[in-house]
Amino acid sequence: MIYLEKVFRYNYPFSMVVFVHGKGGNTGEAEAFRSVFPDEEFLSLDYHSTTPWEFRREVRSLLGDIKDFTLIAISIGAYFFLSSGLSDRVKEAFFISPVSDMEKLILGMMEYSGVTEEELKEKGNIGDLSYEYLTYARSHRMEWNVKTHAIAGSLDEVMDISITRKIFPDLTVLEGSYHYLHTPEEKRMIVEWMKSKARR
Repeated sequence: MIYLEKVFRYNYPFSMVVFVHGKGGNTGEAEAFRSVFPDEEFLSLDYHSTTPWEFRREVRSLLGDIKDFTLIAISIGAYFFLSSGLSDRVKEAFFISPVSDMEKLILGMMEYSGVTEEELKEKGNIGDLSYEYLTYARSHRMEWNVKTHAIAGSLDEVMDISITRKIFPDLTVLEGSYHYLHTPEEKRMIVEWMKSKARR
C-alpha cells in the first residue's frame, strides 16, 4: 500500500481508498486495513478541522479531483464526511463507530450537563457545548445515498446503536464493546467484518 502525500489531478489508472480518522486519531491508522484492500492506493486524510464546516472546506483541498473511491471513516470522521456534501464521489463506505446524528449527540450532552438550549444560545459556548454547532447540525441534514456498512459496540456511550441502526441498516454490532474500538480483538473483528463486506 502506498500513502499518497499529494493529490494528482488527473484520471487515475488505479482504484483508491480514502481514510478519515476520528478525534485524536492519525493517518497511520489506515495501515490496519491494508489486508482488506491490498491492491488499492490509500489516501489517509491529514485533516486539522475541528468542526464540520471547517472540514467541508478542507476536505475539498485534500481530495482534489479524486472520486469513485471507497471510504473508511471512524467516529467523528464519519460525521464530518457525511456532512461534507461529497457523497457523489464515494462508491462504498465503511463506518466504524460512526457519529451518525450530531444533533442528538449534542442534545444528550446538554441534558447530561444540565444545560438548557436557552442558556447555550445566550452564552454561545458552555464547556464543550456550542450553540453554533447545534444550529449547524440542525440546518445541514445529511444527503447520503451511498452503499454503507457500519460497525459499532453494543455499549457505545457516544452514539446509541439504535440511532446508528436507523440511519445505517447494515450495522454489525460488537457485543460488550464501547465507542472506542481499540483492543486487539476488536481490531481483528473489524478487519474480518470489513473483509466479509468488501467481498460482496
